[in-house]
Amino acid sequence: MSEKLKYCMGCMESIPYDTVICPKCGYNEEFSQPAPYLKAGSIIARKYLIGRVISTSADAVTYIGANIETGQTVTVNEFFPEKIATRAEGRSEVSVRLGYDSMYSGCLQSFLRLWRGLDVFKDAKCLPNVLDIVDFNGTVYSVCEFKDCIPLRQYFKNCGTALNWSRAFSAFKPVMYALKKLNYSGIIHANLNPDTVLVGTDGKLHLSGFCIPQCYSSVPEFATEPADGFAPVELYESTGANASTDIYSVTALLYYCITMQ
Repeated sequence: MSEKLKYCMGCMESIPYDTVICPKCGYNEEFSQPAPYLKAGSIIARKYLIGRVISTSADAVTYIGANIETGQTVTVNEFFPEKIATRAEGRSEVSVRLGYDSMYSGCLQSFLRLWRGLDVFKDAKCLPNVLDIVDFNGTVYSVCEFKDCIPLRQYFKNCGTALNWSRAFSAFKPVMYALKKLNYSGIIHANLNPDTVLVGTDGKLHLSGFCIPQCYSSVPEFATEPADGFAPVELYESTGANASTDIYSVTALLYYCITMQ
């Protein structure tokens, strides 16, 4: 008789059903994900299992998840701007705070444009691979392929050695090419730094931390703190971002890679 298995809410690997602490990632099944985030074990659109929170930003919450039809591990990005939206404890539906309906609707459309725009560039391996976009719970979710990565900052902390110019430029070349295509299409990252540029198990760079334009504009409900040392002056002045913003950040990142400063 085969052993009964379940998904670990921390890594989405299969573990014995009676396991409390995952032997693979150390996640404790007794941990209760706090409101206003989705409860681990929630199901989106009858297809995507929601696990632990990976990260949060001014416009979204990112969870690890799994496609329960195929077993594929994914990341699920939920449009959830905490300053203008809320969720009652024990509930899945998103509620808009009083007086913010118009702002919520406009920013949700920005979220859709961002992820539909990223979906166009499936040939760029350093960008998120969008698998699905789902309208559910009064909000929108973008579902992406899960990539096993660590932040560039953690990579250098682990290895303790800077890169030479040739290796750094070679690593960033696909990133610069992808950013050029994104910028031409109207998508600006505006938050490139050693925590949003990731290093995969394949040794290649991957971009994360995408957010809607309101996060780097003068909209206070979406204000995002610029990454010191990697953000140009326009982000501190809240005058918006453009292609030059990403160019500045990439050059700062190249300098960081060859000096670790």
